[in-house]
Amino acid sequence: RNGATKDGKIYGLPIDSWTMLYHINMDLFKQAGLVNADGTPILPKSPEELLAQAEQFKQKTGKPYFVQNLANETALFTRNLYTYLFQQDSDF
Repeated sequence: RNGATKDGKIYGLPIDSWTMLYHINMDLFKQAGLVNADGTPILPKSPEELLAQAEQFKQKTGKPYFVQNLANETALFTRNLYTYLFQQDSDF
């Protein structure tokens, strides 16, 4: 914190601009009952909805709701871990 604090305020810039995308297999979403009447996917609006959707998806399709892509991205887990730790104000 000391390296990013001035006059009692914390300043900083992102150290990583890598972003995960939320890709959807619409065929599996339809099978799971997670598609609106207009054909758009029903996306979760809260952590609780996310977990409920994941459970529904797994029950209806037998497939995992989340799949992590590791192709050509060996530092993926480290980058995510550090991002989550910093986000939660970890001191390590």
